[in-house]
Parts: sequence; C-alpha cells; structure tokens
Amino acid sequence: MIRKTLFFLWMTLIVVVSFPFLSEAKEEENTHVVLVLVPGLSSEGFFGLMEQEDDKLWTNASAIMLNRVTEGRVSPLSETLTLSAGVPAASSNKVFHPPEVQYPINTFENKYTLPVFKEYIKENKKTTHQAELGMLGEILQKNNVHSSFIGHSDFYQETFSFAPFFTVDKFGETAGNREAGVKKEEEAPGGYVMDVEQTVEQINKIQKQYASTWTVVEWGDIYRQSHPSSKKENEVLGKLRHFITELRTSGHPIFLLGMAPPSESIEQGLKMVPFVKWDEHIPVSSSFYSPTVKQQYLGSSLDAAPSFLKTFDLEAPRKWNGNYLISEEKQGIPSEMKKETAGAAHIHVTRASVLSTYITLLVILLVAGFLYWKGNKQNSTAATFVLKSAVLAGMISPISFTLAPLIFGRGVVSVPIYCAAVSLFSIGSGALAARWGKHRAVWIVSLVMLAVLSFDLFLGASLIQRSYLGYDPLIGARYGGIGNELGGFFTAAAILFLEPFWKKRSKMIWVWILVFLIILGASLLGKNAGVMLASGLMFFTLVLKTTTNTNFQPKRLMLSGVCVFFGLIGLLWAFQQFGEMSHIGGAFQLMLQGEWGEILSIISRKMQMNVKIIMHSNWTKLLLTSYVIAALYLLFESAQTLKSSQQDVLRAGAMGSVFLLLLNDSGAVAASTSMFFLLCARYVWSFDKSQHK
Repeated sequence: MIRKTLFFLWMTLIVVVSFPFLSEAKEEENTHVVLVLVPGLSSEGFFGLMEQEDDKLWTNASAIMLNRVTEGRVSPLSETLTLSAGVPAASSNKVFHPPEVQYPINTFENKYTLPVFKEYIKENKKTTHQAELGMLGEILQKNNVHSSFIGHSDFYQETFSFAPFFTVDKFGETAGNREAGVKKEEEAPGGYVMDVEQTVEQINKIQKQYASTWTVVEWGDIYRQSHPSSKKENEVLGKLRHFITELRTSGHPIFLLGMAPPSESIEQGLKMVPFVKWDEHIPVSSSFYSPTVKQQYLGSSLDAAPSFLKTFDLEAPRKWNGNYLISEEKQGIPSEMKKETAGAAHIHVTRASVLSTYITLLVILLVAGFLYWKGNKQNSTAATFVLKSAVLAGMISPISFTLAPLIFGRGVVSVPIYCAAVSLFSIGSGALAARWGKHRAVWIVSLVMLAVLSFDLFLGASLIQRSYLGYDPLIGARYGGIGNELGGFFTAAAILFLEPFWKKRSKMIWVWILVFLIILGASLLGKNAGVMLASGLMFFTLVLKTTTNTNFQPKRLMLSGVCVFFGLIGLLWAFQQFGEMSHIGGAFQLMLQGEWGEILSIISRKMQMNVKIIMHSNWTKLLLTSYVIAALYLLFESAQTLKSSQQDVLRAGAMGSVFLLLLNDSGAVAASTSMFFLLCARYVWSFDKSQHK
C-alpha cells in the first residue's frame, strides 16, 4: 500500500512539474508571415488598390501612412535601410548592387550575399544614429524563422533589389529566389512582369518546407511603370489586388509596404508610404495607431521593423527608436484616412511659405515698435493705440494659430483663407486688449497663452499637432508634447505671468513655477526637456534677486547655478516616472544603464541640429533681429522707463531666451519666439507709461 501511494505521488509530481512545458508545447504554432513590398506605390495608388471591388480589401485590415524619416537626405536606398533597420539609416551610394548567388539551398531557393553590405555597415557606424543593419533578419534567424525574398524591380539592364534588405542577417546573407515570380516580357514596361501564380507557388513551397517563415515579395511592376524611361501606364493595381486576395486565403498574416513613391507625389507633399496588415484576428474595420507619432493614420518609418517582429511575438531591440503598431477598431476609415493624410501633406507643403511670411511680419513689427519708441516725441494717442494693438496682435498670433484647427480641422484649406482668419482674429483681439486691457493687457495675453497651450496638452495636444506652429509628422523631429516654436512662447508667457506675483513677493510664485515645470517636462504633457531646463534656470535667475547681496561671490553664483541645473535634471527624471515612456525617459534609461556613448551621440546630434537651424532656418531672421533690438535697449533705455518688477521679469526672460538657445536642439527657434514675446511686452508697457505721464 505504501509503495502504491508513493508511486501515485511520484506520478502526480511528474505530471504537475511537466504540465507547464506540455502546455507551452501545445501553444506553439507555426507562424508564416508575408511582406508584399511595393516600390513606387503612391498614396493615391494605395487608395485606388484598396477601393476596388466594394472595398473588400479594407476588411480585416489595419492601415496607416508612414513618414520617410532617414539619416540625412531621403533616397530609395536610405529609405530601404531605415525601414528594415528600425533606426534612421543612410547610404551615399546611389547604385543598387544586386545580390549575388553563393550556392543553392534546395530546389527552389539560393543563398545570396549583398556585395556592398559591409560598406553600408561601415558608413552607418559613422552616423549619429549608428544603425545596425541586418538586425531584423538576424533576430528572426536566431528565433528559428526562415527568412527569404522573392522577385526584383529591374528595369531592362538596370538592377533594383529592395527585398533582400528585409531578410539579410548581419553578414549580409539571405535565402531567396530573385527570379521566382518574375517573367521576362519584351512588351512590358522594363521588360519584366510579375506572375501571380508562380509567386504564390513559390511562397507555398517555402511555407511547406519550414515551420516558421518570413517571406518578402518584391512586387516590381509599379516601380517599373513609374520609372522615368517608361512610357506605358497600364493598370497593374488589379493584378496586385488579385495577388493579395490569393494570399489572404491562407489565413496567415500579410503585410503590404509601399516605398520610394513617385516624384509627383513627393512634390504634392505626400512624403509618406502606405503600410497595411491583413490578419483574420484583426477587427473587421480597424486602423493602425502609432505610439511613436500619436496621430491618426500617421506613423513613423521606424515603426515598420518592430511591427514585423511583433507578429512573431518578438521584442524589438532597445536601441530601435520606433514602436510596433497597434490595431484599433474604427469606422469610416477610408474617408478619414484620406482627409488626415491630405491635410498633413498640405501643411507640410505650405508650412515654409506661411512661416516665412509670418516671421517677416514679426520682424517688421519688432523694428517698427523700436523705431516708434526711439523716435516718438509727440506722444500721439492714436498712433500709440494703433501700434499697441498691432504689437498685442503679434503676441496673440500664436494663440490664433493654435486655435485655428478648431475651425479648419486637418482638411485641405486655402492658405489665404486660413491666414486671413488667423490675422483677423489676432488683430481684433489685439485691438480689444489695447482698448480694454489697460495696464493688464500683457498679463491677460500671457494668461490666455498659458491656458490654451496647457489645456491642449492635457487633452493630448491635438491642436498643436495640427498647427503651423506645431511639429510636422512628415519631418519626424518631434511627435508629441509642446514644440520649440510654442515652447519659446510658453516660456516667455510664464515669466510675464509671474510679474504681479513677483511685485508683491507672493509665495504663490513657487507654486506657479512648479506647475509650469510640470507642464513643460512631464511625459504626459510637454515632453520638452530643453524648454523645461531653460525655464527652470530662468526662474532661478528671477528668484536669485531675493537672495543676492553685496557680498555675493561669482563662484558661489556658479555653484548655485550648477546645483540648480542638476536639481532640475532630477526633477525632470521624476516627471518621467508617471505615464507612458517618452524619448526623455528613454534617455534617462540609457544613463542609468551606463550607455554614455549613446547619450553623447544624442547630445552631438542635438547640437548639430541647432547649428543647422541657425545656419538655414527662417527663424534666424527673428532671432538676430530680436537680440539686436534687446542689445539696443540695454544701450539706450534709461533705468526708470519701466517698473522694477517689470524690469526683473524681462531680464530673467532674456536669460531664459539665452538658455533656450543653448539647451534646446532647436534652440534658435525657441529663443527667437521667446525674445519676440518679451520685446512685445516691453513695447506695451512702454506705451502704457508714455500715455500716463
């Protein structure tokens, strides 16, 4: 009896211990994923593909448009490297070198090597992002996923191969069959045409041979037809649609990725490529959401590679900058997606002309205000009212740009109508503030500025994202929080808002300082480390006046400044502990992990960006004008022109502008907008004093 009992307990123990492993083995399933890579597919072509035959392709599909962010200038090769690397990558080589056959693997696949892959690796090691090429294929290979490619985009004697970059390992080697699924046809554009049946047959052979597969099909017909030398404009979308429909019958996940869109689309501002996934587990009507970009129907090129890995339940490397895309159930996707992407493209195309005109007007306003202050001896009430209204209109203009999407949304709107609405609102509000604001006009405008921007940040920054003064998702420099243009305005408005509290030496000033720092630095709100640190140092220069005495030594001042700076960094770190991970939180993680090389690379990249903006941006005109006028005020203004509290906040604000210039990756932008706002406040206060002499 004892033996039977012991035997029973022993068998029970074996079953209990082995049960998790048995369960895990049962849950393992073969995963076969196909990526249909379509060079030359434009946004219009994508919608044309999806909308044929009663929109059946929208069923169980999640779609999004990806921007074309790369390391440096965008080219088909650098775009390919970036999409497959998960990090901005580049290559100065403009020629595609076809993969070379090494030896046959089986009856339907060969082993290929990219001949210049090592050169691409060396070149990217010298860039700021230092992309590790071949990581996608390497990770899949280490997890027993067979990676291979099919097809090409050759145009007669010119060779174009995009697909191998999505399957190669870190040595530039991959399995594949470049000729499979492609037929020679003299009458076809480029001399080649894709064959649906042969391509499907090749995919089936691969999936039967291996347990888990990652197959990249290069559908080259559209690229061949968009080639400059091609004269035929045959409809190839029907064949591509037929191919996708055939693939969907297998029930396996299918991706479609467009790339290298035609020049006509790029000129229209459609600097984006379509990305879609079909899966029977996806809701019937859904779209992709990008945690990177955080805007409807818009994602980053850096999101593609993590999304591929996620399909195999694999995590992306920590160094990758993108995130895997999330399917969200929605209705009315085609029309909304067209509207959002067209609106983003419209703002992208017209941004330069709109902002150039806007900046020129701000420069003229600053010069006119200074000349009037310097040369006005008659104290004309009417002239003063007009100029005061104009200056206040300039201060209100950022608010107008931020609120404009409430009226226009993100649809394509005529630029003259858009600018007329912004101008009328600014001028009308400026006149009302000049007439009824009395001595509180600057404070009221600053309060409204802070309230509008803070409220929008609390709601997800949807207005900032759609504003001309916001950030461009197609450029990809920033995707969330408060940008540098509005960050400069916010910093100046914050210090001016504190003027009445500073005048009374109210302790509430500390509460407001903390609130402003939280809004600028929190991962749920502003997410702008440079603006937050610069604002903190600006507030320090203001409150320093209360502790300054005649025996205050420069060394002690510098030591206090260093302590405050590191205290602000600690506060910034604390702000990242709440809410989702931001780029700031990622930088702190690198610091805690001792990745100082990566931190120095980020700092170097930011400094290079600032220098580039100073050298080439339109904002430099406003930066130089505002700083020259500020210097002239120091030379010619008497000590009794303004109240002491006004002088204090203006001096602190000027220091804040300098800190913005030094600590922000787009410091020239933030410094110019902050100094403009401060000078406008000085003008208004000077006008008020001259009218009440």
